[in-house]
Amino acid sequence: VKNYVAVIAEWEPSNSWVTRFLKRHNDVICIRKATGIDRDRHRADNPANYQSYFDLIYAKLNQYSIAPHNIYNMDEKGFLLGRIMPSKRIFSKELWEQKKIRKTLQDGSRDWITIVGCICADGSSVDPTIIYEGTDGLRNEWLRDLEAGKHQVFCCNSPSGWSNNDLALAWVEQVFDRLTKEKAKRDYRLLLLDRHGSHLAPAFIDYCDAHRLLLAVIPPHCSHRLQPLDVALFKPLSRREYGVELDELLRCNQSLGNLRKNDFLRLSCAAFTSAFTPNNILSSFAATGVHPRDADAMSKLLDAAVPDTSSVAAKRVSQALHSLHVNNKLLHVEYDQLRDEL
Repeated sequence: VKNYVAVIAEWEPSNSWVTRFLKRHNDVICIRKATGIDRDRHRADNPANYQSYFDLIYAKLNQYSIAPHNIYNMDEKGFLLGRIMPSKRIFSKELWEQKKIRKTLQDGSRDWITIVGCICADGSSVDPTIIYEGTDGLRNEWLRDLEAGKHQVFCCNSPSGWSNNDLALAWVEQVFDRLTKEKAKRDYRLLLLDRHGSHLAPAFIDYCDAHRLLLAVIPPHCSHRLQPLDVALFKPLSRREYGVELDELLRCNQSLGNLRKNDFLRLSCAAFTSAFTPNNILSSFAATGVHPRDADAMSKLLDAAVPDTSSVAAKRVSQALHSLHVNNKLLHVEYDQLRDEL
């Protein structure tokens, strides 16, 4: 503000003037901390996109008479094996104030591993799939903690640790369809997905079309509001539950041993069980307006998706500064006239 005034009003305001200016115009100007949002996500976050999405989803649910137990959402979540997310800790006040202890130890392992999660609007979930980073197939040592009957999980690998076209197709064939078709019988199933390339591959789409699987692709850059997994499950899974399990493991071994890929199975399965509860799953679908079809929930989403108001605010600030500039000019004129009369 100070720099703008110096240019427009042609005089150098003091710091106290800036404070007074902000107070005078506190009805249109405020100072707050702002978090970052991608430009594309901001542009996509508007009521028109959301309304079109809900119209399409509800129309398909009605057209194919899809019951809640046949509505699913699938997505991937990546993990850095040894990274601990920020969390509250108890410190010695004296050491904290002396800045001697303000960090918590983490392993530092940068192995990338992905969990494929899939949830149903009836509160159930499909067994997770773990994708390890590796080029030579799955190694027995990674799965040495796998216990039959205790760990219901599918495992595979890819060079990057992320999903790809082949793994996505294998997942829908060997995991999703196999585990959900008995519950569906011959009814249609709806699978909500984001726009990841593997979800839009021709082979993936063809398989779904041939097996009575309807695909609903969430609008680009809107998954933070419209995807149940993103809204209510992946954050507690990665930031809270996995962090708790990882922290406990590091505490038990006093951070003496390095984390390895075989540790992830035990950590992630415990975290998955804690986060993917029926109540959390039901809440995720309700919060995104998919099921139940709650007008209030959808209204909140539409109200949250507001158009860009930055230009309006900028105009108001510009008008205030322009008024200041005009008043300054008038004062100069009055001063010159008064001096001439004297």
